[in-house]
Amino acid sequence: MTSLQYQLPDSTETYSAKVDAPSTKAKCGVLLGHGAGGDSESGNLPRIAQALCEAGILCVRFDCKPPILAKRVAHAEACLLSAQKQLSVNVWIAAGHSMGARVASSLAHAQPDLVIGAIFFSYPLHPPGKQDQLRDSPLVELQQPVQFIHGTGDNFCDEKQFKAILKRMVSSRKEVYNVEGGDHSLKVKGGKAAAESAITRAIKAAATFAKDLADNAPEEVRAVEAPPSPEEETGVRRSRRAKHPPKRKHDAGAEGPQHLTAAKSQKRKGA
Repeated sequence: MTSLQYQLPDSTETYSAKVDAPSTKAKCGVLLGHGAGGDSESGNLPRIAQALCEAGILCVRFDCKPPILAKRVAHAEACLLSAQKQLSVNVWIAAGHSMGARVASSLAHAQPDLVIGAIFFSYPLHPPGKQDQLRDSPLVELQQPVQFIHGTGDNFCDEKQFKAILKRMVSSRKEVYNVEGGDHSLKVKGGKAAAESAITRAIKAAATFAKDLADNAPEEVRAVEAPPSPEEETGVRRSRRAKHPPKRKHDAGAEGPQHLTAAKSQKRKGA
Protein backbone atom coordinates (compact mmCIF):
# COMPACT_ATOMS: atom_id res chain seq x y z
CA MET A 1 0.00 0.00 0.00
CA THR A 2 1.18 3.51 -0.87
CA SER A 3 -0.45 6.93 -0.60
CA LEU A 4 -1.22 10.00 -2.65
CA GLN A 5 -1.70 13.61 -1.61
CA TYR A 6 -4.50 15.92 -2.65
CA GLN A 7 -5.83 19.37 -1.84
CA LEU A 8 -9.24 20.95 -2.01
CA PRO A 9 -9.60 23.96 -4.33
CA ASP A 10 -8.55 27.26 -2.76
CA SER A 11 -6.98 25.45 0.20
CA THR A 12 -3.37 24.93 1.28
CA GLU A 13 -4.16 21.94 3.51
CA THR A 14 -2.93 18.60 2.22
CA TYR A 15 -4.84 15.35 2.67
CA SER A 16 -3.62 11.79 2.21
CA ALA A 17 -5.39 8.84 0.58
CA LYS A 18 -4.48 5.14 0.59
CA VAL A 19 -3.55 3.48 -2.69
CA ASP A 20 -3.84 -0.30 -3.08
CA ALA A 21 -2.30 -1.27 -6.42
CA PRO A 22 -2.15 -4.62 -8.24
CA SER A 23 1.18 -6.17 -9.17
CA THR A 24 0.75 -5.18 -12.82
CA LYS A 25 -0.06 -1.80 -14.37
CA ALA A 26 -3.73 -1.01 -13.76
CA LYS A 27 -5.92 0.31 -16.56
CA CYS A 28 -8.76 1.18 -14.19
CA GLY A 29 -9.07 2.52 -10.66
CA VAL A 30 -11.82 2.51 -8.04
CA LEU A 31 -12.33 5.41 -5.65
CA LEU A 32 -13.85 3.83 -2.53
CA GLY A 33 -15.63 5.89 0.11
CA HIS A 34 -16.55 4.96 3.68
CA GLY A 35 -19.79 5.34 5.62
CA ALA A 36 -20.96 8.21 7.81
CA GLY A 37 -19.34 7.08 11.05
CA GLY A 38 -16.36 5.15 9.75
CA ASP A 39 -13.09 5.65 7.92
CA SER A 40 -11.15 4.00 5.11
CA GLU A 41 -10.29 1.01 7.31
CA SER A 42 -13.87 0.38 8.46
CA GLY A 43 -15.92 -2.72 7.86
CA ASN A 44 -15.27 -4.56 4.62
CA LEU A 45 -13.41 -1.76 2.82
CA PRO A 46 -9.91 -3.28 3.17
CA ARG A 47 -11.23 -6.61 1.87
CA ILE A 48 -12.91 -4.87 -1.05
CA ALA A 49 -9.66 -3.09 -1.91
CA GLN A 50 -7.78 -6.40 -1.79
CA ALA A 51 -10.33 -8.13 -4.03
CA LEU A 52 -10.08 -5.31 -6.56
CA CYS A 53 -6.30 -5.57 -6.62
CA GLU A 54 -6.55 -9.31 -7.21
CA ALA A 55 -8.78 -8.47 -10.18
CA GLY A 56 -6.08 -6.14 -11.56
CA ILE A 57 -7.81 -2.93 -10.48
CA LEU A 58 -6.23 -0.13 -8.46
CA CYS A 59 -8.15 1.13 -5.40
CA VAL A 60 -7.92 4.53 -3.70
CA ARG A 61 -9.48 5.05 -0.26
CA PHE A 62 -9.81 8.47 1.35
CA ASP A 63 -10.93 9.62 4.80
CA CYS A 64 -13.41 12.40 5.50
CA LYS A 65 -14.86 12.31 9.00
CA PRO A 66 -17.71 14.85 9.25
CA PRO A 67 -20.90 13.24 7.86
CA ILE A 68 -21.60 16.24 5.64
CA LEU A 69 -22.43 15.14 2.11
CA ALA A 70 -21.23 18.27 0.29
CA LYS A 71 -17.87 18.18 2.06
CA ARG A 72 -17.37 14.50 1.31
CA VAL A 73 -18.24 14.97 -2.35
CA ALA A 74 -15.69 17.80 -2.54
CA HIS A 75 -13.02 15.53 -1.02
CA ALA A 76 -13.95 12.68 -3.36
CA GLU A 77 -13.72 14.85 -6.45
CA ALA A 78 -10.43 16.45 -5.43
CA CYS A 79 -8.99 13.03 -4.59
CA LEU A 80 -10.18 11.57 -7.90
CA LEU A 81 -8.68 14.35 -10.00
CA SER A 82 -5.38 14.16 -8.16
CA ALA A 83 -5.32 10.36 -8.46
CA GLN A 84 -5.97 10.59 -12.19
CA LYS A 85 -3.02 12.93 -12.54
CA GLN A 86 -0.57 11.30 -10.13
CA LEU A 87 -1.31 7.67 -10.98
CA SER A 88 -1.85 8.16 -14.74
CA VAL A 89 -5.15 6.27 -14.66
CA ASN A 90 -7.94 7.82 -16.72
CA VAL A 91 -10.64 5.17 -16.23
CA TRP A 92 -12.39 5.14 -12.84
CA ILE A 93 -15.28 3.54 -11.01
CA ALA A 94 -16.91 5.35 -8.09
CA ALA A 95 -17.78 3.11 -5.14
CA GLY A 96 -18.66 3.35 -1.50
CA HIS A 97 -20.53 1.94 1.46
CA SER A 98 -23.64 3.65 2.88
CA MET A 99 -22.97 7.40 2.83
CA GLY A 100 -19.94 6.58 0.69
CA ALA A 101 -22.37 5.16 -1.87
CA ARG A 102 -24.21 8.49 -1.98
CA VAL A 103 -20.87 10.22 -2.49
CA ALA A 104 -20.07 7.78 -5.30
CA SER A 105 -23.39 8.59 -6.97
CA SER A 106 -22.65 12.32 -6.85
CA LEU A 107 -19.11 11.78 -8.12
CA ALA A 108 -20.25 9.66 -11.06
CA HIS A 109 -22.78 12.35 -11.94
CA ALA A 110 -20.23 15.18 -11.68
CA GLN A 111 -17.38 13.43 -13.55
CA PRO A 112 -18.87 11.38 -16.42
CA ASP A 113 -15.67 11.77 -18.47
CA LEU A 114 -13.62 9.92 -15.85
CA VAL A 115 -16.14 7.69 -14.07
CA ILE A 116 -17.34 4.81 -16.24
CA GLY A 117 -19.52 3.16 -13.60
CA ALA A 118 -20.45 2.93 -9.93
CA ILE A 119 -20.75 0.27 -7.23
CA PHE A 120 -22.99 0.93 -4.25
CA PHE A 121 -22.59 -1.13 -1.09
CA SER A 122 -25.75 -0.74 1.03
CA TYR A 123 -27.03 2.40 -0.67
CA PRO A 124 -29.00 4.34 2.03
CA LEU A 125 -32.12 5.17 0.06
CA HIS A 126 -33.74 6.77 3.11
CA PRO A 127 -33.14 7.12 6.88
CA PRO A 128 -34.48 4.16 8.89
CA GLY A 129 -38.24 4.40 9.30
CA LYS A 130 -38.44 7.52 7.08
CA GLN A 131 -39.29 6.15 3.67
CA ASP A 132 -40.71 9.53 2.64
CA GLN A 133 -37.23 11.09 2.77
CA LEU A 134 -35.82 9.54 -0.40
CA ARG A 135 -32.20 10.05 -1.36
CA ASP A 136 -32.69 9.35 -5.04
CA SER A 137 -30.83 12.30 -6.58
CA PRO A 138 -28.66 12.22 -8.61
CA LEU A 139 -28.95 8.43 -8.47
CA VAL A 140 -31.86 8.18 -10.90
CA GLU A 141 -30.03 10.45 -13.38
CA LEU A 142 -26.87 8.38 -13.70
CA GLN A 143 -26.26 7.04 -17.19
CA GLN A 144 -23.21 4.88 -16.44
CA PRO A 145 -23.50 1.19 -15.51
CA VAL A 146 -24.19 0.68 -11.80
CA GLN A 147 -24.23 -2.22 -9.38
CA PHE A 148 -25.97 -2.42 -6.01
CA ILE A 149 -24.64 -4.79 -3.35
CA HIS A 150 -27.87 -4.87 -1.42
CA GLY A 151 -28.90 -6.50 1.85
CA THR A 152 -32.55 -7.51 1.66
CA GLY A 153 -32.90 -6.80 5.39
CA ASP A 154 -31.38 -3.30 5.21
CA ASN A 155 -33.54 -0.82 7.14
CA PHE A 156 -32.03 2.02 5.12
CA CYS A 157 -33.55 0.67 1.91
CA ASP A 158 -37.20 -0.38 1.76
CA GLU A 159 -37.57 -3.20 -0.76
CA LYS A 160 -40.66 -1.80 -2.46
CA GLN A 161 -39.18 1.66 -2.88
CA PHE A 162 -35.86 0.24 -3.99
CA LYS A 163 -37.54 -1.64 -6.84
CA ALA A 164 -39.44 1.52 -7.81
CA ILE A 165 -36.19 3.51 -7.91
CA LEU A 166 -34.58 0.88 -10.14
CA LYS A 167 -37.40 1.33 -12.65
CA ARG A 168 -36.91 5.10 -12.65
CA MET A 169 -33.16 4.96 -13.16
CA VAL A 170 -31.87 5.75 -16.66
CA SER A 171 -28.58 3.88 -16.21
CA SER A 172 -27.41 1.95 -19.27
CA ARG A 173 -26.87 -1.13 -17.10
CA LYS A 174 -28.32 -1.87 -13.67
CA GLU A 175 -27.26 -4.87 -11.62
CA VAL A 176 -28.37 -5.89 -8.14
CA TYR A 177 -26.53 -8.46 -6.06
CA ASN A 178 -28.81 -9.41 -3.18
CA VAL A 179 -27.37 -10.52 0.13
CA GLU A 180 -30.39 -12.43 1.39
CA GLY A 181 -31.28 -11.27 4.90
CA GLY A 182 -28.28 -8.95 4.98
CA ASP A 183 -28.51 -5.83 7.14
CA HIS A 184 -26.96 -2.42 6.43
CA SER A 185 -23.51 -3.88 7.10
CA LEU A 186 -24.37 -6.85 4.84
CA LYS A 187 -24.26 -9.18 7.83
CA VAL A 188 -26.56 -12.20 7.78
CA LYS A 189 -27.83 -14.45 10.54
CA GLY A 190 -26.88 -18.09 10.88
CA GLY A 191 -23.50 -17.93 12.52
CA LYS A 192 -19.98 -16.84 11.67
CA ALA A 193 -19.52 -19.22 8.75
CA ALA A 194 -22.74 -18.10 7.05
CA ALA A 195 -21.84 -14.42 7.51
CA GLU A 196 -18.33 -14.95 6.14
CA SER A 197 -19.61 -16.85 3.12
CA ALA A 198 -22.20 -14.18 2.33
CA ILE A 199 -19.79 -11.25 2.45
CA THR A 200 -17.12 -13.14 0.50
CA ARG A 201 -19.56 -13.81 -2.34
CA ALA A 202 -20.78 -10.21 -2.31
CA ILE A 203 -17.26 -8.78 -2.56
CA LYS A 204 -16.44 -11.22 -5.34
CA ALA A 205 -19.53 -10.07 -7.25
CA ALA A 206 -18.43 -6.43 -6.93
CA ALA A 207 -14.88 -7.21 -8.09
CA THR A 208 -16.25 -9.19 -11.05
CA PHE A 209 -18.50 -6.28 -12.05
CA ALA A 210 -15.59 -3.82 -11.77
CA LYS A 211 -13.31 -6.03 -13.86
CA ASP A 212 -15.96 -6.37 -16.54
CA LEU A 213 -16.29 -2.59 -16.76
CA ALA A 214 -12.51 -2.17 -16.83
CA ASP A 215 -12.01 -4.82 -19.52
CA ASN A 216 -14.64 -3.20 -21.73
CA ALA A 217 -13.70 0.43 -21.11
CA PRO A 218 -12.84 2.52 -24.17
CA GLU A 219 -9.14 2.74 -24.93
CA GLU A 220 -9.24 6.52 -25.05
CA VAL A 221 -10.95 8.33 -22.19
CA ARG A 222 -10.76 12.10 -22.16
CA ALA A 223 -8.37 13.11 -19.40
CA VAL A 224 -9.59 15.75 -16.95
CA GLU A 225 -6.88 17.99 -15.56
CA ALA A 226 -6.67 18.24 -11.79
CA PRO A 227 -6.90 21.78 -10.41
CA PRO A 228 -3.40 23.19 -9.79
CA SER A 229 -2.20 23.21 -6.21
CA PRO A 230 -1.72 26.60 -4.52
CA GLU A 231 2.05 26.22 -5.03
CA GLU A 232 1.62 25.46 -8.74
CA GLU A 233 -0.80 28.34 -9.18
CA THR A 234 1.66 30.74 -7.52
CA GLY A 235 4.43 29.53 -9.82
CA VAL A 236 2.23 30.05 -12.88
CA ARG A 237 1.40 33.61 -11.84
CA ARG A 238 5.09 34.42 -11.29
CA SER A 239 5.98 32.98 -14.69
CA ARG A 240 3.26 35.03 -16.37
CA ARG A 241 4.45 38.21 -14.69
CA ALA A 242 8.02 37.54 -15.82
CA LYS A 243 6.98 36.98 -19.44
CA HIS A 244 4.27 39.64 -19.55
CA PRO A 245 4.99 42.62 -17.27
CA PRO A 246 1.90 44.52 -16.07
CA LYS A 247 0.58 47.05 -18.58
CA ARG A 248 0.41 50.71 -17.82
CA LYS A 249 -2.79 52.26 -16.52
CA HIS A 250 -3.79 53.60 -19.93
CA ASP A 251 -3.43 50.13 -21.49
CA ALA A 252 -6.04 47.37 -21.37
CA GLY A 253 -5.73 45.34 -18.13
CA ALA A 254 -4.29 41.89 -18.17
CA GLU A 255 -6.51 38.96 -17.51
CA GLY A 256 -6.57 37.68 -13.94
CA PRO A 257 -6.04 34.04 -12.99
CA GLN A 258 -8.86 31.67 -13.71
CA HIS A 259 -10.14 29.58 -10.84
CA LEU A 260 -11.41 26.04 -11.14
CA THR A 261 -14.12 24.62 -8.95
CA ALA A 262 -14.04 20.92 -8.13
CA ALA A 263 -17.51 20.07 -6.87
CA LYS A 264 -21.07 21.33 -7.00
CA SER A 265 -22.34 22.64 -3.69
CA GLN A 266 -24.73 20.34 -1.89
CA LYS A 267 -26.45 21.31 1.31
CA ARG A 268 -28.00 18.09 2.47
CA LYS A 269 -26.52 16.01 5.26
CA GLY A 270 -26.26 12.27 4.80
CA ALA A 271 -26.55 9.04 6.74
